[in-house]
Amino acid sequence: MGKRRWIIFSAIFISYWLPFFDRNLTSPALPLIIEDWNLSMAQAGIIATVMLFTYAFGQLPAGYLADRYGRRVLLIMGSGSIAVLNLLLGSAHSFVSFIAVRLVFGLAAAWNLGPSMALVRDWIPMHLRGLAFSFLGFATTLGPLLALFWGRAILADHHWSYIFTYAALPSVLALVLIWTLVRDAKPSDREAVREEEARAAGRPLETAPPAEETGAGASFGWATYKTAFTDYRLWAIYLAWALIVGEFYVVLHFLPTFLVTYHGMELGSAVAVSTSWLWVGLAVSIPGGWLSDRLRSRKWFTCLVSVWASVIVLLLPLFPLKILTPVLGLMGVFWFSTTGAFYAWCSEVSERVSPAIVATVLSTASLFGQLGGAGGTYLAGLLADAYGQGFLMLSAGMAGVLSVVVLFAFLPETFSGRAGVNK
Repeated sequence: MGKRRWIIFSAIFISYWLPFFDRNLTSPALPLIIEDWNLSMAQAGIIATVMLFTYAFGQLPAGYLADRYGRRVLLIMGSGSIAVLNLLLGSAHSFVSFIAVRLVFGLAAAWNLGPSMALVRDWIPMHLRGLAFSFLGFATTLGPLLALFWGRAILADHHWSYIFTYAALPSVLALVLIWTLVRDAKPSDREAVREEEARAAGRPLETAPPAEETGAGASFGWATYKTAFTDYRLWAIYLAWALIVGEFYVVLHFLPTFLVTYHGMELGSAVAVSTSWLWVGLAVSIPGGWLSDRLRSRKWFTCLVSVWASVIVLLLPLFPLKILTPVLGLMGVFWFSTTGAFYAWCSEVSERVSPAIVATVLSTASLFGQLGGAGGTYLAGLLADAYGQGFLMLSAGMAGVLSVVVLFAFLPETFSGRAGVNK
């Protein structure tokens, strides 16, 4: 089963990476779109963010459908739709038509995230889950960076519309990989995963749950689905996800502005310094996931390491300019090294609550994350207007610290790799 598992995971990785690549293609194209269509900055802002609304609210039905009818069909629909929508974006000839397609694009992108994460839970045993989820965290950073390089390469010889037209090719590749390699886990597959978990933990295999509760396209009623919105542990996941993504979005979008207005840095240098933590994140996310599978506690690793990233964000106004680049690199180490552990921990808690609704829970968490990102960015801007630029990072850091408090207080330990015990 080991070889087949990782073949399936390679297609899952591509499927998860795809929306993060395609949704950021507007960034390199936006200056030329503004020039071609004579847009205002407000209209440009709408182009950049409008798909987030449908992307956020599309998570909920995507998770439910993946739990009820299977993960694979959602990934096929998502990747195929993204390919078609990229062609439509490349042929759009007005602001209105472009916005209309981007709204539909948000729904298609939502079909990939929760089902992909649920497939990791279905196929990957607990003692390898931190590593597997760290690859998905790696994809969230790799997508935007590759989108910038893709756009730069296309614009060297082509009109901006070809950025989207040619992007249909990776979408078709993802569709082919998913169609040929991915399949939903059957009860026998889940049983094999449980047996491997038991061997890794050095304990007898527990009685397997009924087949209808494996979460691989099983049929369940409203009472089971309702659990996603009644269990306090799941609400802790949703709140923490909103706070974490809110912190991330504030730093991602406002860090260059903060460096220019608060520290007096030149804009070009500010942009360069602002990407240092993302490059560090690419380097440490996978080793961090590997490490989390071998430590004594997933919970303590996630909370103790990630809180230091938030403390650094809190204290950014106090650091002198000359040490800011290494400080941001250290922040990236703390932040991204726990991504795989955090995803794995959330999937394991949701599996403990109800194995039948894992995709629903993870998709709902993503919904709250998007809402937290949008709301947190707006709130940080309001605080900065009222109290000064230092409150941009202060508010973000406070959100991150609060997320750790919520996680530590309300989520149980689920896995201990070093001790070989699945809690």
